[in-house]
Amino acid sequence: MIIATLCAAAAVATSAPLEAPQGAPQGAQKGPPAGPPPPPTGWTFGVGVGGFYAPAYRGADEYQVIAAPNFSVAYGTRFSFSPQDGARFVAFRKNGFEAGPMFRANFGRPETGDNPLRIAGAGSDDLEGLGDVDPTGELGGFMRLRKRKFTLSLEARQGLQGHEGFIGEARAQFTPRPMIVNGKPLIFRAGPSLTIVDDQYAQSFFGVTPQQSADWAAARTVDGGPPVQGLRLYEADGGLLSYGFEATAIRPLGRRSSLVMLAGYQRLGDIAADSPIVEDLGSADQLSVGALVSWRFGGGRR
Repeated sequence: MIIATLCAAAAVATSAPLEAPQGAPQGAQKGPPAGPPPPPTGWTFGVGVGGFYAPAYRGADEYQVIAAPNFSVAYGTRFSFSPQDGARFVAFRKNGFEAGPMFRANFGRPETGDNPLRIAGAGSDDLEGLGDVDPTGELGGFMRLRKRKFTLSLEARQGLQGHEGFIGEARAQFTPRPMIVNGKPLIFRAGPSLTIVDDQYAQSFFGVTPQQSADWAAARTVDGGPPVQGLRLYEADGGLLSYGFEATAIRPLGRRSSLVMLAGYQRLGDIAADSPIVEDLGSADQLSVGALVSWRFGGGRR
């Protein structure tokens, strides 16, 4: 989740040039009068590059440095797409509330614990023998309510293949008044988040069947050596998957470029923390930090 949040923040950061807020110190304001910029019209494109330090898989206690290339595309304020944040269409908008359908990719979980974008940190063999969780698309909807400095976001998605489960996410963000540093705003957003899932999703990622336990043991048994005991069996139930806190800082570098920095902490709920995949092999505490530079192109103004 933290990866998608990082790239979503980058898309927000590059969606419009950021002007100095009203009341900014003398000399901080450049160009048009201070105040919210007009919304973009037409097509807007964003590209970004950076990296993050995160667990090798959800529930792991081994960490990797992962490259974070990103691109996004949007049409006005109605449609947006990025590989991590998915495709969204705002079908309804009124008084700070908006809602619509969305589609997001879930990249699954390979049992190798490796990532083609890994820069540093060893690949994890914790999952070898448990099998892959195949990538899939997730179809659902979103709602977002913005009131002054607060934003509440809700998502509900259903996996079409792969885990074939249900995911619900809630996130609240507080955005205080931007600080002016060297004539440019430093924008800060922070708040709690939580994720709930159904039995199918929980079992796909955290359950251990008799066959998986046997295969996990076989993958670690050396020919001629003593047999390795398999993981204890575990049937995962639906419920609270994780809860935590996320913070994002956005620093414009130019009219069309921004530096985005993110840190997040997630604590896995009992449905995952009680699994031998987490309790015996990994950790319920999940920390991620990252940064990327993003550029925006296109987008006219009203």
